[in-house]
Amino acid sequence: MAEEFKQRPNSGALFTNKDKKAEKQPDFKGRILIGSDLLDAIRNGEELEISGWKRETQYGKTWLSLSVGKVYRKPESLPTPPPRTVDEEESPF
Repeated sequence: MAEEFKQRPNSGALFTNKDKKAEKQPDFKGRILIGSDLLDAIRNGEELEISGWKRETQYGKTWLSLSVGKVYRKPESLPTPPPRTVDEEESPF
């Protein structure tokens, strides 16, 4: 018996819209599950980041695997401390 697919929080999938009948309909459709850890960010109007990976089913159909999270912000670098000088008296040599 096949195991039922269980979607993980903050992930989703997009598949080709096989029911598309008009140009204005979407090319892809899918679902996304937003976990409780991101709900506060959504309520506060924070920008989220979507990442996607092209995947292939066991039957050869292409789909996009999605991940959602807070936008990654590179931490500001700390100032570089000045180089240390060694007193000749402190030197072990």
